[in-house]
Amino acid sequence: LISIKNYTHPYDNKLAMIIVWFAILLVGSKAIDFIQQQFGIEIGEIKEDNLLLKFFNLTTAPLKEEPIFRIMLIGLPACLFFTNKRFNYKEFLYTLWFPSRYVNNRKVYVLIITSAVIFGLLHILSGWEYGKFTQSTFAGILLGFVYYRYGLHASIILHWSANYFLTSYGLFTNAVFAFPWDDVINNPLLAWLDLLLTTIGIIGLALYAGLLIKRFRISLMDYS
Repeated sequence: LISIKNYTHPYDNKLAMIIVWFAILLVGSKAIDFIQQQFGIEIGEIKEDNLLLKFFNLTTAPLKEEPIFRIMLIGLPACLFFTNKRFNYKEFLYTLWFPSRYVNNRKVYVLIITSAVIFGLLHILSGWEYGKFTQSTFAGILLGFVYYRYGLHASIILHWSANYFLTSYGLFTNAVFAFPWDDVINNPLLAWLDLLLTTIGIIGLALYAGLLIKRFRISLMDYS
């Protein structure tokens, strides 16, 4: 994931950016949940009495969902419709894995948003409450962008981190210390991890906001 030889810019460090995007995903999801709760909109959950089965499903979900929602709904249409390049089969497969290397078209963001909306709708159909749609759509947009910018492996790791990371620590502390596995307030380890990731997410959002402002100013200077 990390190439020191070719490393030129912090935003090119895929592993570091996955950590930042994971933190941003956490902060955004918490913000969406907080706002929706003010209007009585619940995210809910899918009841599963077998925690081991729940953990297994959460862990393997990215391997099943990312090829469908990212490759089939973003990579393949982008490759077919948003580039004039003729691919050999190796380049075609590589483009599906890492679209931004060959596809440079802003229309790809329409595919990212469309894929995210479908991602959100299917979460509702799988048994979540309506509030999950907004949260899952937001997650789908981030996952789609990470897939386009950094590759399929990056979106799988980000999705896996969101599903696995806090859950694994929660289940570990539940087994060893009998802390509630899904309660950040009453689980000290989860509370510290949540605080750490929230801080990283806020810093990441600030850095990206600064980057966008800088690019906007440069575009204004070029236009003038």
